[in-house]
Amino acid sequence: MPEVEGPPACMPVRSASRESPALPTTRVPENQALGLGEILESDRFQITDEDLTEAARVSVYEGGDQAWEGATAQMMRSSCAFMAQELLRGPPEAPCNGRFLVGEHHEEWDHLVSHFDRVCVPAPRDHGKTFFFDFAYPIWRAAHEPRGIGFIFSATQPQAERILADIKNELESNPRLRWLVPDNKKVWSSTSIVLSNGHQIYARGFGTRVRGAHPNWIVVTGRRRPELELVCRPPC
Repeated sequence: MPEVEGPPACMPVRSASRESPALPTTRVPENQALGLGEILESDRFQITDEDLTEAARVSVYEGGDQAWEGATAQMMRSSCAFMAQELLRGPPEAPCNGRFLVGEHHEEWDHLVSHFDRVCVPAPRDHGKTFFFDFAYPIWRAAHEPRGIGFIFSATQPQAERILADIKNELESNPRLRWLVPDNKKVWSSTSIVLSNGHQIYARGFGTRVRGAHPNWIVVTGRRRPELELVCRPPC
């Protein structure tokens, strides 16, 4: 009778009667409220929906969750759309109710400005184009790039100055952005501002000559048609 070969020596043999050990179920103790960041850093295997809901409340409303705050700060550095949703104020009317609501097209724009040096975006009115590119994008770049330089070009000089005025108003009136306002605002004018971290933003109308500048970013709005936005990151 021929011999029947068994499994190779390197292959473990599992007994049919032996069950795999179940993963331990660990719940957050009722008397201990953890934040989302603390849960993510823990060695817990299973977390219930109730645990996550309570952790979100602790992280967002009570604060003190350093891991979550660090993750949020990193996300704001890497995403203009996320920063706009978390920090910037939108129209007071519903459904925005004072906040900027991020849609799928904003997420697409966010991907474009993060991965490409030159972006031209056509979009119909009332899609948050002006808010995203003329308002949120300059603030996002300025907040995370000390000593950088940016230019906003618009169809006319008054229109460019109005865009810069909106940015200045947000920086001065938003408590979470007020750290960007310098102690000496004499360096601020209707056409340019220098922030506390050294970042400079200039507002120019078409036809204005700009020489000797080496900007890190450029936003061009309404050059030929008001529904077009152009974002550039010039090469070094």
